[in-house]
Amino acid sequence: MSATRLLGPGRESSRAQDTLVIIQVSLAVVLLISAGLMVRTFVALQRVELGIGSIGRIQTARIAVPGSPDQVIRTHSEILEQVRNIPGVESAAFVSEAPLDGGRRAWDAVCIDGQRLVGTRIPPIRTYKSVSPGLFDTMGTPLKAGRDFTWTDAFEKRPYIVVSENLAIELFGSAQAAIGHRAGACGARSTHAEIIGVAGDVHGKAVATAPPAIVYWPPFFDGLYGPGDIRLARNVALVVRTKFDQGEGFATQMHQAVSSVNKSIPLGSIRSMQAIVDRSLAPTSFALVLLGIAGAMALLLGVVGIYGVIAYSVARRRREIGVRLALGAGPASVKALFVRKSLLLTARGIVFGLAASAGLMHLMSAMLFGTEPLDPVAYSAVPSILLGAAALASYLPARRAAKIDPAIVLRSAD
Repeated sequence: MSATRLLGPGRESSRAQDTLVIIQVSLAVVLLISAGLMVRTFVALQRVELGIGSIGRIQTARIAVPGSPDQVIRTHSEILEQVRNIPGVESAAFVSEAPLDGGRRAWDAVCIDGQRLVGTRIPPIRTYKSVSPGLFDTMGTPLKAGRDFTWTDAFEKRPYIVVSENLAIELFGSAQAAIGHRAGACGARSTHAEIIGVAGDVHGKAVATAPPAIVYWPPFFDGLYGPGDIRLARNVALVVRTKFDQGEGFATQMHQAVSSVNKSIPLGSIRSMQAIVDRSLAPTSFALVLLGIAGAMALLLGVVGIYGVIAYSVARRRREIGVRLALGAGPASVKALFVRKSLLLTARGIVFGLAASAGLMHLMSAMLFGTEPLDPVAYSAVPSILLGAAALASYLPARRAAKIDPAIVLRSAD
């Protein structure tokens, strides 16, 4: 005799429904844990110290200044002075590439105290940035030791540099120990400059990546790779700190400030630092939304499936329920019978889902930050949510079963 006849069509259908519910719950576990890990990642990214203070009050824009080196430096200085005169502006400065802006970066090896390249061994590559005096104050980046550049340093072309704290610690053991040492490019004819300051670490490429080791060069430097090798910051990002969040009219005021110095200088890419940070977080935010939607849909399907299975079970077992009630079973025990079944199905789905998640979440490790693929918070919260949802989904049909009149059921069976 076939298995179908032994079980009967109702029993086979019930098993198929149970299996479908277990699969739905398992899928919901995987998607909800994925969404939970992305939530934990997003929260961790929001808490990262970027090395920038009061991000919401910083505006950036790009300018490119033509002319001779002396003209470029003076034009930059005059533009910054005009920008500082805008109502509500606290300070202004420029940098060759703003943090997290995703533009082209300058980089090279760094040698210290007269050190040169020996043989084929190449020192680690560092980020190079040209900055104006006042940048660190404008960005809210603290100076850990020493001092910032001054415009006198820039106009007199003094061979000074500032380095990031992580580079100072790596090369000299501490921020204070770096002050007074000389460093520069590793070429045989390169001019080494005196380290006059150490700035706090600033995230450069992305929020989720470690802050790079940075050498900050003055806006004009002669001899980076040899006498006469002039490095001049022409195309730079203006960085402006305001006393309060600026509206759309601020862009017009910026254009007017630049035009008052030189009408031929274009001003573009006007953005707030908050917008730049948000763009850096956009991939994580997008993945979080997608996984959240998928997880919510899977949870909904699982709840609907549990409700359907329990409702079908109640309808199929009406006579059994009537007999139980007639023999003295209380409504609470009848409710518990069906709620227990829903919790059992959910528990099975959770077990399979947790096992699948443990294997699959390692594939997401590259997207995670500040949390582990086997994060205990996510792996404990999701089963609790699903068990609670299953109990609620089964309560309505279970309560309906407890209200069955045994007399009516038994008479109809006759």
